[in-house]
Amino acid sequence: MSQQQLVGQIGEWACVSYFVLVHHYHLIDKNYRCRAGEVDCIFSAQQTIIFTEVKTRTSGTYEHATASVDISKRKRILRTAEWFLQQYPFYGNRSTRFDVVVIMLNNLSIHWISDAFGDDTACHR
Repeated sequence: MSQQQLVGQIGEWACVSYFVLVHHYHLIDKNYRCRAGEVDCIFSAQQTIIFTEVKTRTSGTYEHATASVDISKRKRILRTAEWFLQQYPFYGNRSTRFDVVVIMLNNLSIHWISDAFGDDTACHR
């Protein structure tokens, strides 16, 4: 495993720990992969399925990390979410949300952008 992959894994587990322990979310899947792409973490909270992109940085700024979730990355995440919901129709009656979580290891902070993709990103089922 490369150092970059290890940093990413640390960030993803920090995200999972934060949402499960602090916000009482339920982790559905981590590193969900399909032909359409990958989603780092999928959570359930009440009647919402939350597809979460995690960005982990050892240096730099929070803004730089969020900028890396560009329109192309968002489209891949949306397609992956649609694939997930088709594969698991049990979750189809819930609303969806797309969050971005930035883990800054240089100052041990978590930045959570809830509904990061805006209202026009509802999954089409």
